[in-house]
Amino acid sequence: MRIRLGNKLLYYLLYQETQMNLARNPKAYPIPKVELDPTLDFGKYQEDVERFTKKFSGNFTESQVNGMICNLNSLKILEENYLRIPKTNEISLAVYDNGSNRIILKFYEDLDVSHRLQDTLSHELLHMASTRGTNCGVVTGMEIPRVIGVNLNEGYTNYLATKYFSTTEKYRNTTDPKTIIAKGIENIVGAKKMEEHYFEGDLKGLIEDLESVAPRREIIRLLFAIDHFNTPLPSHIKYVDILEEIAKLNKKKLDRMLVEGSISEQQYQEELVTKVILYRKQKLISEEAMIVGDNDHFIIIDGNFQSKLYDAKPRKQDLPKEYKK
Repeated sequence: MRIRLGNKLLYYLLYQETQMNLARNPKAYPIPKVELDPTLDFGKYQEDVERFTKKFSGNFTESQVNGMICNLNSLKILEENYLRIPKTNEISLAVYDNGSNRIILKFYEDLDVSHRLQDTLSHELLHMASTRGTNCGVVTGMEIPRVIGVNLNEGYTNYLATKYFSTTEKYRNTTDPKTIIAKGIENIVGAKKMEEHYFEGDLKGLIEDLESVAPRREIIRLLFAIDHFNTPLPSHIKYVDILEEIAKLNKKKLDRMLVEGSISEQQYQEELVTKVILYRKQKLISEEAMIVGDNDHFIIIDGNFQSKLYDAKPRKQDLPKEYKK
């Protein structure tokens, strides 16, 4: 792995704590079938919540919708007002407290956030929907709180928010590093499995899926790097190195699929371009993208983005050594 970890002692301690948490085999408690409380009233946010609920119900499984409704029935949405914007790298517009099941929206006197309010609320509602009671405590998404998986979970929440609920942008146009990283991990395990792990608070399940392309120690090392590449922590962790590592894991998966015969040479080439070559350049390709061409060449058309012409047959240097026609 190319990623350099400057603070090796911290990594060692977090690695040990991660292993101890995973050894406890965290499992979400089953949720009985519930109905949406018809008396729910979120005041001026009622329409936004109803819009979120409708879109959520149309895009996720019955079990995931049931979990969302269970939490929504006791959710509170509060507001906090501030005179000045805090002097930090990232301005927090909202926070979800999983202990009290509250969303707190933050308003600043010298910052107009009205155009982002609906997207911000959708993001926090996803945190709410992905909160589960487990045998290891309350968990929100794919993370062990204050230990590992925090940035991946935040990035994937933002990815789902822009993919399914955004009113201002599409995830394929995002420049947010956490979102791009999370999409790369989803490319490896698949959208359905990634969403299952997210809504079940199942970081262990995600790691086990990733073990098909790398040993557990390397996966935990990658998750640690994702958590700390943009923090004040003294380190040598670089964003481009994380993208390169994820691209390599995606190629390893594609190589195996080609050897096993589960994808054709042309499918291999197309996936190699979208999930490895363009991903390295921080370009996300959406499921709605069109791949146009014949048996010799193709291009990718995705919104306003159009790729250059690619050969449909993989180059010999791209093919895995184990592959023989």
